[in-house]
Amino acid sequence: MKCCGSRLFKCLGGNSGSNVYEPLPSNVAPPTVIGMARVVIQSATVNKRFRIPRPYVDIQLQGSTIARTNIPEEKTHSPNWFSESLFVLIYSLQENLEFVVSNYHRGMRHGVIGRATFPLFVLAGDSIRTGEERPILKNTNEVNGTLLFDVFYYPIIHSHMIKDPRSTSRTPSFF
Repeated sequence: MKCCGSRLFKCLGGNSGSNVYEPLPSNVAPPTVIGMARVVIQSATVNKRFRIPRPYVDIQLQGSTIARTNIPEEKTHSPNWFSESLFVLIYSLQENLEFVVSNYHRGMRHGVIGRATFPLFVLAGDSIRTGEERPILKNTNEVNGTLLFDVFYYPIIHSHMIKDPRSTSRTPSFF
């Protein structure tokens, strides 16, 4: 995983592969995490009209990149990432998980092939979504391929404070 999902730090990742994190202003209250999602990007299919790309996928939440797949060694129109699990902190189920499929270029700017979106509100009813296939869209009407992935949502268990009858302190209890 290249970038963390922290909203307390802003990722200033460079081209060298190492990331530099800058703290956010201290007067901003940190958002409450409501859960975690494990995303397994299985594969992508990129249209043949492109030169043979070296595609990778950035996962974004509210416009900030929080995870990235490995870049395949070989150029291909149909990359597979079966062995990679990417973890995302979820702050609201009203957001969209955005997958940005890009083409890796050595020494040049990476080109965006397209974007696929997944609305997180569907996880409220079914926390395990396997075999999700979404179109990779460059513009609103131009389909550049498909992305196949799984999403597993793990809501955070809320703790309740209960009073221990043997002491005067309150102890947390998890339900």
